[in-house]
Amino acid sequence: MPPRRFLSARQVLAAESAYQAASGNDPDKEACVANIRAIDNASGQTSRTPFEINGVMGACCRHDIPLVLCDISTPGERHHYATALIATIIRAIPHLQHIGVAYDIGCRFDPSTRVRNLFGPAVQITWTVPVFHVYGHTYSCQLRYNPRNVLGFGLTDGEGMERVWSGLSNLITSTRGMARGERRFNLEERCLHLAVERRSNLFAWFRAKRKKMEQVVKEAKILFTTKYDPSCVAPQFQPDYQGLERPQAAGNWTPPAQFPQIPLDILTVVRRMAIERRRVVQIPTSSAAPSSDRVIPTITVVSLVSQSLLRIMAEIKLPRALVFDRPATTYRGTKTTVRLQTCLKNETANARKLIVRLNSALFSHFSAFAQVAPVLQWATLFEDEHVKLVEHWARANNPSLDALPWWANPSMAKAIDTFEELLRVVEEDERLELERSYALAWIEDRVHRLGELRNIHSVYRDEYVRASALKEYWHGSGQASEYLFPSGVPIDHAPALEDGMPEADIDFDLEAQLARLAV
Repeated sequence: MPPRRFLSARQVLAAESAYQAASGNDPDKEACVANIRAIDNASGQTSRTPFEINGVMGACCRHDIPLVLCDISTPGERHHYATALIATIIRAIPHLQHIGVAYDIGCRFDPSTRVRNLFGPAVQITWTVPVFHVYGHTYSCQLRYNPRNVLGFGLTDGEGMERVWSGLSNLITSTRGMARGERRFNLEERCLHLAVERRSNLFAWFRAKRKKMEQVVKEAKILFTTKYDPSCVAPQFQPDYQGLERPQAAGNWTPPAQFPQIPLDILTVVRRMAIERRRVVQIPTSSAAPSSDRVIPTITVVSLVSQSLLRIMAEIKLPRALVFDRPATTYRGTKTTVRLQTCLKNETANARKLIVRLNSALFSHFSAFAQVAPVLQWATLFEDEHVKLVEHWARANNPSLDALPWWANPSMAKAIDTFEELLRVVEEDERLELERSYALAWIEDRVHRLGELRNIHSVYRDEYVRASALKEYWHGSGQASEYLFPSGVPIDHAPALEDGMPEADIDFDLEAQLARLAV
């Protein structure tokens, strides 16, 4: 039986050739300092073993149903494995115009012109990083690529493949020494089981999503009413702000019906902050590198480096608040807290480098006036006195509001994040309604078509029984056991036989194989 989900070695080689032939730059290793195994296309982190296959890479839909997999035959996860899986899904869906992808290093694939040119302009790809993995990235990366902050992702967490691997994990030991065909067959059968199980429980999954949505709305109502902190609003968003750079949200806005009873003025101001934060995090930090055709004043260099340091300090301050938020830490679990600690470690390394640059810039500036330059140290960087000094130097060059991390207040960040999650609830509500209607239309059509064909062959008859049982189960009037029987062999096969057909003429093993091919 040919593989149903695994790409062949020829397909993977073709994907590698296409990736290498595409023009443009590779995924940027400097875009995010997160230490992830999949970062380096030439990585050799996977140790060489006596086995011909070093691992498996896969893709699933947002319902955690495995769609396509491929063997990893090289040391490390090369980028062409990911592009091979995505290209296969795109080819399988006619007229697909937009797809959302959650990948551990989606933050690096997004700016890559090579990846963009590989897929062409016909399909737009929105890249994110799975919600639990993103905590190991820099805070700027979290703001840009957390699915909770990306329009259109709803409450999809992007961690579906982790749940697929959990369902396959107990096959690792038994399949490691198998020949390639036997190993793939075992993995295919388990993936088929996972797909059948999760498809049959689709409506239970819908209900779980609804429950999650209700919890998000409930928590948002509490945060924006009884626990609302007015100090979370930045000065430029206050009603009495008189500055020239007052951010303006375009157009009138009416809260969606899914929002709880939250005062409109609070929602409006938090919405404006959310829109501005989305825009600001797309702006790269200023560079203080001297230009070859002009001399930059020393105070300008001090100001630019201070702005970069101030932003990094903000990106350290907010993950620290998440780590020390005990109830949330308990909810997220140990692994997420470890990823936050990794994020802090990476941000700390960036801050230390900027401290060296700032001390050098301060020395050059104060030496010009024959004054002793102050020296910043990491141990005292977050003391109020030194924070105010860095803020003072950052403003020395009259920067715009975008250059300063006004979004660094933890209570402000929590308010904006909660608002973004409410927007994702609205998207999720619309998507669940569509998915539910499409699923019911699909099963009705399948039952109807199989009903017309059931007297032609037992394969169609068996599938008609399965589809009818699934329809009843989705409507809440049947049992899962009526649908989750072994593929091609109904639990009660005898009643499905036509009158007068001798039972001895049926080869059940053959019928089971034919039924699998018909799925």
